Amino acid sequence: MIEIVKGRSLAPDRILVYGRPGVGKSTFAAGASSPLFIDVERGSGALEVDRVHPCNWKAVLEVIRGWPEGYSTLVIDTLDALEKFIFADVCSEADVKTIEDIGYGKGYARAIDRWVELLGALDTLRIGRGVEIILIAHATVRSMTNPGGSDYTKWELAVHAKSVGFITAWADTIAFADIDHTITNDEKILVNGRRILRLAPGAWEAKCRYRGTPAVIDNSYDAYAAARSKAGAKSAKELLVEATSMAVAIPDVETQKKIVKFLDEHQHNAAKLASAIDRMKKMEKTDGMA
Repeated sequence: MIEIVKGRSLAPDRILVYGRPGVGKSTFAAGASSPLFIDVERGSGALEVDRVHPCNWKAVLEVIRGWPEGYSTLVIDTLDALEKFIFADVCSEADVKTIEDIGYGKGYARAIDRWVELLGALDTLRIGRGVEIILIAHATVRSMTNPGGSDYTKWELAVHAKSVGFITAWADTIAFADIDHTITNDEKILVNGRRILRLAPGAWEAKCRYRGTPAVIDNSYDAYAAARSKAGAKSAKELLVEATSMAVAIPDVETQKKIVKFLDEHQHNAAKLASAIDRMKKMEKTDGMA
């Protein structure tokens, strides 16, 4: 029998933030709810965050699969540093010195398998435990072949080109971190110093699953959360407040206790909180018809 799921299917966001060094990528992630940094690059020292420093690819997977209680956001900082772990693991498995030694692109194909494994583990954590995912990466300029016109250059993730598409297709939001600027008529660039996130594509990869979000927002998690909320999506924190207010209004004490316990157990899982709200609304309708 085919199971049909109707309406919105809520789950925490999969956010990818990338850009040049020093534009506030890690600071953005630090503003999320209860983040734990998988600090592969060891560059988060100036931030007031909790972090782990894995020493290889397998250690990264161990953190994800053994996710500790009390953290509702996972941050990987950065993907390009993580790729070095992936390449090292591929080389160790093949008993070669460099990934090129495997030959004919086979090494990079094996690296893609590890990216797919990583993204699958992140989705398991996101859906099962309600953990939001933020991936951070540096940007690099690549030449792009345009079959319909002139070739051009574009900002892309600073990971191997064969792996980029798998990562960007997985993300719900791709935000290009930049410094706001204007270009004058004589093609001079005037920088005003404002740190921004670009959520619409241009000479960079960008997208956002929420309709109506601006093309440009301030580079802060609060600004992103506000844009998301305005688009009609609620965070787990907002859903918890709504669900709790509904639960305490239930006249049956035993039912109320069970629901409050459920909300407490799943307070960081937007999907489960939204499901609880839907069930309570149905209960209200049934009681009203009785």
